[in-house]
Amino acid sequence: MRGGSSTYSKCGIVGAATSAAFTHAPGVPGVACFPKPGPSPPNPSDGDHHAGYFLARQTPAVAEVLRVRNCTVPQPSPEGVARNVIRGEFFAKGESGWAVLCSVNHLTALLAFRNDHDTNPQTIATREDLGFVEVLGNGKAGYSREIRAVGRDFIMGHYRAYCGPEPPPIDHQGIDDAFLEKASITWYYDGGRWLQLQGAD
Repeated sequence: MRGGSSTYSKCGIVGAATSAAFTHAPGVPGVACFPKPGPSPPNPSDGDHHAGYFLARQTPAVAEVLRVRNCTVPQPSPEGVARNVIRGEFFAKGESGWAVLCSVNHLTALLAFRNDHDTNPQTIATREDLGFVEVLGNGKAGYSREIRAVGRDFIMGHYRAYCGPEPPPIDHQGIDDAFLEKASITWYYDGGRWLQLQGAD
């Protein structure tokens, strides 16, 4: 994704007439990444962001919300499948939406979209980016936060293993919000609010 020490990637939604010069992020249809020449930002949390909206073309309403908010999506790795934009049934069984980490001005909000047409996402939690920046084995700064969709087996298994807060009846997915290689919490929507359940410890 990076073209050298003075280049970092910008990614955005593109139309059907995608130039051959664009490369699609693996596993995320309709997303193109293109190099933006220039010096890397001075803040290490900025330097390891892939700016963009990492969404399929069939979700223009969600992509527009992220564009208007000037979101960037922080990535744990510059390689491989784009992460921190996930699909899942986070509000109700049978209703697929999105969860996205949206970074603006060094603060990252976890946004939850009820469906493909939701233009008013819920902000589950907001954290400072630098709290998740670590120096990796290669001496470079890396972002160590990642979200993923999890189901009943994960939620109940971690509750039983670590004796965290008792979950309500689980009939849709939750969002596991991890500080990689350390711990996580699981967000679960129930009764109009987001519960903080036991994740990995």
